[in-house]
Amino acid sequence: MVQSSDGRLFMLTNHTKSNIIFFDTRGKVIDIWTLGLKGAHGLSIASLAGKESLYITCSSSSKVLKTDLDGKIELELPHAKDCKAYSPTMPYRPTETAVAPNGHIYVADGYGSQFILQFEPTGKFVRKFGGKSSLPRNKGKFLRAHGVTLDNRGAQPLLVCTARIRNEFHWFDLDGNHVKDTYLPGAYVSRAVIKGDQLYSGVCFGAYENDYRMWENRGFVTILDKNNKVVSNPEASSPNTRTTKSNCFSKTSRFFKIATMSASTRTRICMFVNGTQARSIHTS
Repeated sequence: MVQSSDGRLFMLTNHTKSNIIFFDTRGKVIDIWTLGLKGAHGLSIASLAGKESLYITCSSSSKVLKTDLDGKIELELPHAKDCKAYSPTMPYRPTETAVAPNGHIYVADGYGSQFILQFEPTGKFVRKFGGKSSLPRNKGKFLRAHGVTLDNRGAQPLLVCTARIRNEFHWFDLDGNHVKDTYLPGAYVSRAVIKGDQLYSGVCFGAYENDYRMWENRGFVTILDKNNKVVSNPEASSPNTRTTKSNCFSKTSRFFKIATMSASTRTRICMFVNGTQARSIHTS
């Protein structure tokens, strides 16, 4: 979900009849449009020359689309094989995008070959960086390069990229050079969201104490400060509560749960507090 400058909230779904649902700030549905994408996965918003556009990735069709806020396609990036970024045998299933101040588009191939692909605003391929590795000694490599975000908290903008299965965030300059990384044991992180000096990320999967495997229903939120140190983990153990018995971040309660589900003709968004439904939104 992203928010436009006029306050509207745009939510991406993988339902072919309602890829984009947008709401006002009170949660009322304003409208729905679709591009017929079955595997719509990532949604970004960026403003260039005073005009806002949406950037949508579809992991099932390997498409990356730039649209206006009404769903008109403004640009479709070439497939990684067609622009010679990949060889014919390399899988390409993009999951997320980030847009630099100069309009360059960075695509995270999180379900494919684990690279970040850089394109000019016109769609011309520039370079790729990253690649697959499970070994921590291989800095700037990924295992599930799930998300990419522009990080403007420092003197120069950087890209912060998710390495979900490695429980890491990696930072690169805008030319793809690795700058730094941080390890969050037990946190199978999603895309980073930057607000002020803090970095927020939903942890989609989590670990148990002394069991670092990727478990469902163990998610939480992690919050990092400007030095990229964890300061809080709502729903999970914090840096101050971890013990020598278990040094991983793990879920400690079930205070909230957010679930989404879609049917053939409608989508329902629900929020639960203490296991009780607190609010829901129906869209048709």
